[in-house]
Amino acid sequence: MRDSLKVPWWFFFSVAAWGAFLNVGLLSAWIYDPSNRFGGLAFVLWLAGCGLVVWSARPVPARTGVWIASLVLLAVGELGTLQALKQAALAILLPSLCRKPSAFAIMALASASWTPAWGWVFNQTFGTPLDFLRPLFVIACLGSARLTPK
Repeated sequence: MRDSLKVPWWFFFSVAAWGAFLNVGLLSAWIYDPSNRFGGLAFVLWLAGCGLVVWSARPVPARTGVWIASLVLLAVGELGTLQALKQAALAILLPSLCRKPSAFAIMALASASWTPAWGWVFNQTFGTPLDFLRPLFVIACLGSARLTPK
């Protein structure tokens, strides 16, 4: 009985590895696209922030439903060559380890800062990518996620 309740961590790490592999194109977007200059920095801050929120609250929950949704987004994104779906899969997969649902939602929202869509939307809306706001947005979301009540 107890074995059936074990968390399938192999599934999480498999989906995370596949998501990282399918999103390797983000590196070139962050390096060469002028509207995505601070996307890489925002990603590193977001990744560190997810780690902080996850390891500040033990034990880490298993959200298998979110992991399956992430896998489906990766598969559909790969079949349809829709990079935004692949990025969304990664954006919900990593924060799914946050213990508090509110922290999960905030860190999933913060993931928008590292996507190339941020640069495109802000460039179309304001005429400037406002790239310097990316790291600041992640830091603000991290602070909010850490302060959220259960």
